[in-house]
Formats: sequence, structure tokens, C-alpha cells
Amino acid sequence: MSQIRAFISSLVDFLDDILLSFPEVLDIRTAYNQLKTWEDDATVKLTTTKSFMICCGPFYKEIFNQKEEFFTDVGLLKETVQKSDAFEKFGGASETEQENNLIKMLQLKDLWEQLTPTSKKRMWSHLKGLLVKGANALKRCDPNYENYEGKYDEILIYVKNNPQLYR
Repeated sequence: MSQIRAFISSLVDFLDDILLSFPEVLDIRTAYNQLKTWEDDATVKLTTTKSFMICCGPFYKEIFNQKEEFFTDVGLLKETVQKSDAFEKFGGASETEQENNLIKMLQLKDLWEQLTPTSKKRMWSHLKGLLVKGANALKRCDPNYENYEGKYDEILIYVKNNPQLYR
């Protein structure tokens, strides 16, 4: 479970960094406070790791290649979330979950556009680290890992084959 603990610690750091720029964003503050409250609950930590990977895992190539359009192009966001089979591949998100993810992505777009280049660089770094830590954590700690058909391995192999992207 140390991999899950490392993931959660990195997620708390990521949210803390976002809150430095956007202390008024209630959803982020709530998520941050919940993570701090649930630090000792192994089941919640595993579920949180899975949720992050379901939401962000399908977009690992965009994240590692720092495709800013991932955050800024509304048409691309809609197309990616609505027409891609990535959510099915990475956890079987329902249509409602896809809609909720799209809404959150559109909110994130507004925040992203307000960040300085230095802050954006930090955010990319956080997201890349979370993807790698999340993939490793679930590979090692999730009892249902065999059911994921190698999707986390796919992320780790991509990083291994493209080390210049993981900086």
C-alpha cells in the first residue's frame, strides 16, 4: 500500500498547489479537505486512485506531450469525452460520468487559462507524476488488476519508451 500512499501524497500536493493559485475554488478545497480527512482509510485511498486514473488515464498521451489544447479547446474536450472509447477502456465510465467529466474539464479550462507559464509547468509535472504513480500503485495494489487488460501497463510502457516526456 506504500504506492497508494505515495499517490495520495502527490495528489494532496497537486491540490495544494492548485489552491495556491485558486483558493476560491470550492470543489478543489473540498477534495483537498476530504483527502486529508481520509488519510488512514485504505479503501478510500484505493478508490481515489482508481477515480483519478479513470478520469485522467485515457489522456496520458496528451498529458505527457503537454498538449495545452487538452485544457483549452472546448471542441476537442467534447469530442474526446463524448466520442472516445477511452472511458470504456479505462474503467467503463457511464454516460452520466462522461458528462460530469466534461463539465469538470470545461471548468478546468477556465482555470488553466489563468495560470502563468511557470504554474502550468508545475501542473504538467504533477499530472505526469500522478499518472505514473497511479499506474504503478494500481498495478501493485489493486486486487482487480487483471481485469484492466493492461491499461496501466500501457501508460508505464509509454513513459519507458518516451523518457524525455517524463520531466
